[in-house]
Amino acid sequence: MIEYSEDWLITTLFRLQGSVAPRACYFAIPTGLVALFLAYSDRLIPDFREKSGIMEAQQSQLWQAATGVLFSLLIFRINRAMARF
Repeated sequence: MIEYSEDWLITTLFRLQGSVAPRACYFAIPTGLVALFLAYSDRLIPDFREKSGIMEAQQSQLWQAATGVLFSLLIFRINRAMARF
């Protein structure tokens, strides 16, 4: 069995060499900031959602957009996996 020595879990997670956490934060932090802005935009700017057209999106349009993005990512990953062989 391989013995691993870890001084502290946080330094193990956020080391730059071989870790995916810094790259995940690179995408997660801006997305979280946009989500916070949209959540608090009604308090800062009244009627922001109506003026920007966010409320006009129907439920089927939202599902279609989410499915399209996931489908595109899936196809990209399959193409990258098939290119290895």
